[in-house]
Amino acid sequence: MDYCLFLSTVELDPVSAAIRLRTECDWSHVGFYRMADSWTFSAMSDGQGVAWRPPNPRAKVLRLSVQGIEAALSKALIQAGKPYDELDIVGLAVGENWAVANHFICSTLVVWAFQQAN
Repeated sequence: MDYCLFLSTVELDPVSAAIRLRTECDWSHVGFYRMADSWTFSAMSDGQGVAWRPPNPRAKVLRLSVQGIEAALSKALIQAGKPYDELDIVGLAVGENWAVANHFICSTLVVWAFQQAN
């Protein structure tokens, strides 16, 4: 398998900590992971939005084998360059759904991709 799903977190990052607190989960980020070089494809608030990124040496990563990963990734790649949904992440923090069409946070990108692949 060339790709897998990943969960990650950066324990000393305040945004990651806030997401973990609000979601009551040990992980704050999700996306697609390329096994050959550890690059990831996801939505982030780093100015790139939906994009490929090099490995983050500060991140704790959990890799998961998932049926249908190749098909889901092919759908997610269509969204490359789309903006990060800053409003949706703020909504998550306060318990509201403030998602903006054609913008993504990491989890909505992954869910959307799997829904489109099936």
